Formats: sequence, C-alpha cells, structure tokens
Amino acid sequence: MITKYYYSSPDFVTVVNPFGEVKTYYPERNEVAYEQLPELSSKRTLIYYFTNNFIEDLGLVDEGFRLVSNEFEGQYYVTTWQPPSTLRGIITVKMVFENGLPVYSEYQASKENILKKIYYTNYKDFKQFRLPMNIVEISYIPAKDSIISRTTFSDVKVSWSDDSPYFNFKIPEDAKPISKSK
Repeated sequence: MITKYYYSSPDFVTVVNPFGEVKTYYPERNEVAYEQLPELSSKRTLIYYFTNNFIEDLGLVDEGFRLVSNEFEGQYYVTTWQPPSTLRGIITVKMVFENGLPVYSEYQASKENILKKIYYTNYKDFKQFRLPMNIVEISYIPAKDSIISRTTFSDVKVSWSDDSPYFNFKIPEDAKPISKSK
C-alpha cells in the first residue's frame, strides 16, 4: 500500500494498493475518486522499486523487457533494454548508473527519435534503501515540443510515526464518490 499526499490546488491524497485500486481523496471537499487498473498497481511505481532495492531495471523486467547490452562508459555503467514484441513504439531503453544508482533513463522510438528522458538526482539514504528526492521526466511529443514533469519528495516517512496522519490513512466513510474526470 502506498499513500501519497500532494500539495497542490486543491491538496489531495492518493492511496494505491498492489491490485491497482487507486483512491484519490480531496480533503477540502470530502470527495473521493475510485479507479482500478493493473498498470496502476503500487508494485509498478518508482517508489516501490527504490524502496525495495529493485533498482537494476526499475521494473523493466516486470514489463517484459530484456537486457541486450551492458558496458562502462567512463564512470557510468550503461544498460540497454529491448521491449517485448507486444510493445510498439519503443525500440530500446537505456539506463545509466553512477555508483550503482540509476541517474538517467532514455526511451527511444528510433535512433533519431527519443520519446522520454528521466533524471534521478539528490539521493537520500534511508535505513534500508536510497531514494532520489528529485525525478525529472521529459516526454517529447510529436509537435516538436515536450512535457516536463518534476517530482520532488519531501518529509519522507518510512516507518510508523505519531506525527504523520498518513500512516494507516483511512478515507472518511462519509466521503462523497466522484468521477475521476472531475
């Protein structure tokens, strides 16, 4: 189970389980949206892979990718992955590691066409894992433009604490259901 609190307008909390059941709760309005997709499973998130030390492929093997090459380029260890035949649009994924930690991923549609770049920076050591506190994802879209998404983790709690209302968080029973599109 993964619970995340988002500081945005409006603030919201997502609760995701291993079955892909996602509940998004809006405390200000006491509303909740439900969604279920296996692709949204808590076991298919970067947080899951990092906190469980599955960083050598960050879930690519789970998606059917296979390792086709690995080599050192100076101080960096670079792995190249090939997608399963059922996945169209991606020809390779390249992952770059420094000191055993992923620092960069690149998804390619062709040698000249990069679909996505992901940068993992500002690692923080926790008791049993290391987590990049900043993840920047650049998705290139056909109109010669891009969408940049930045995730910054803060105030990460990894064990039960009296000062966090989000451990064992329960959406109130009287929360009004809404459609995800709202």
